[in-house]
Amino acid sequence: MDDTQNANWTFVLCCKHFIWVASGMGNYRLYFFQKLGGHIERFEPITADCDTEAMKVAMQFKGLSPLELWWRGRKVGEIPVGQDVG
Repeated sequence: MDDTQNANWTFVLCCKHFIWVASGMGNYRLYFFQKLGGHIERFEPITADCDTEAMKVAMQFKGLSPLELWWRGRKVGEIPVGQDVG
């Protein structure tokens, strides 16, 4: 069952853009990939109000694994191995 069926949707201002958000469902997933082979090793759930906040949290996990941040079926961003926060 798709978790959107029971969600209450809200139109919110997020990072200077209006987006539809399912109430209580702002969880992102940060996927950790193997350097060789590119298979997913694990994921870390991240709760944030918008993409920018989620990326800030995701950057704290940068290191030896390539990372991808996703919200549902949308890729928010990639963090290559050892990328500096800048």
